[in-house]
Amino acid sequence: MKRVYGNLYIDTFKNFDASINGELSDFIKNKIKLVINLTECAQLDAGQRIALICNKIKAFDLFNDPELVRIKQIPPNDRTVEEANSRSIIREKRVKEMSQYILDLSKVKENILFVCNKNNVLSQLFVLIILKLRGKDDAVKDILGDSNIVTTNKNRNDIEKYLEKYINIIYNEINEVSE
Repeated sequence: MKRVYGNLYIDTFKNFDASINGELSDFIKNKIKLVINLTECAQLDAGQRIALICNKIKAFDLFNDPELVRIKQIPPNDRTVEEANSRSIIREKRVKEMSQYILDLSKVKENILFVCNKNNVLSQLFVLIILKLRGKDDAVKDILGDSNIVTTNKNRNDIEKYLEKYINIIYNEINEVSE
């Protein structure tokens, strides 16, 4: 578990699962109160949820969509162009549907853990989305340049691409809802 900025932490799903089995010592030490699962194929199971609930930790599977899970389970080289495109569309749709929830996350003062797959950048991306929503553009820039958090140029490019895309989706949805 790595603290990225303020009350925002990231980790892999594998480490998250190990922490659950290790009686949540990392969670307790870091005073985690909310877990946002960003994996597209590993949704939180009943045992994980019970362990979190018993420790007064809320949890949410952001990309909980059966088609997204199905596509993610196909190795990338075996996915059709249609499946790859569908995956992007579904993720954008989920971000749009969860826009108010994501905006509300940016106002949470308690410690939040974002969890994703090992080679995935979604946890870093969502930390940056939260910081952008908080108006912490300098922190976003610093984190994008921190090789301990954003480990490769490809990751940085992916994060920058999706950061702007998802921020626009969130702001557009919030503005439409408030009108």
